[in-house]
Amino acid sequence: MTSSRSHTSHGSRRSRRSRRSSRSSTSAAGHRRLTASLAVLVALVAGGCTAINDDSEPVALPSELIPAELTEQTSPPTTLPTDVPTTGAALWFVGPDGGEEQLVACEVPVPEAAETADRVLNMLRELVQLNPAEDENCATSLTNSLPPDLTIVASSLSGNILDLDLSALGTVSATAQRLAVAQIVFTATEHPEVSAVRFSIDGERRAVPLEDATAEPGAAVTRSDFPRFNRSAAAQSELTAEEVDNLLRYLAAVEAAETAERDRADEPESSGGPGGAN
Repeated sequence: MTSSRSHTSHGSRRSRRSRRSSRSSTSAAGHRRLTASLAVLVALVAGGCTAINDDSEPVALPSELIPAELTEQTSPPTTLPTDVPTTGAALWFVGPDGGEEQLVACEVPVPEAAETADRVLNMLRELVQLNPAEDENCATSLTNSLPPDLTIVASSLSGNILDLDLSALGTVSATAQRLAVAQIVFTATEHPEVSAVRFSIDGERRAVPLEDATAEPGAAVTRSDFPRFNRSAAAQSELTAEEVDNLLRYLAAVEAAETAERDRADEPESSGGPGGAN
């Protein structure tokens, strides 16, 4: 009897071990299949479905296999959120081609700020990204000479001098850079507590072009460094955007008429000759 129970007990243990081994083997096989499937899916997504075929052209991954977060397209907002308090600020842009260069101001909403440095920074950020020809507050003939990829890396206020560190300002032509510097100076000095701007490019003090000269690296640039623009700015101070637009068109027409008159005056007079008037 003892032998029989012992045999039965050993047999039962072997049976349980066998079942456990079978379940373990099945579980391991399933785990390996799951791991392999996940690896293939990751390869598909990462490789654009080209990792598992030898075609010379890529094969599009079925849309149902692409996670939704990879297909959603978002774009940055083009207007300020409606819940952000704003206040009007004068930003300066370049007048129309033809005739004498002009800087023209238009008033646009910018985010409010308690500190002067933050307020001016908000004005300059808006100046960088705004296309005046598409803004209802500005004359349609205006342009922006600031490089579209310009970034304000850092800004600080020392007394009444604004220190700016910019990127991409040195990537444009000398003429465009001169106009961009003037736009920045005139816009920043719209704030009564700012009278000048010092320029750095990519962390290094740089010389910048003025109206008829070049500022030394680290020099404070003011509106008086652009006397022609400064006179024009004084004349525009009380005009609306439409009036400024009409004024600029008038000045361009006057300049064109004067140029044509000078050209006619420079033409050689016809002289009498054979068959001509005596």
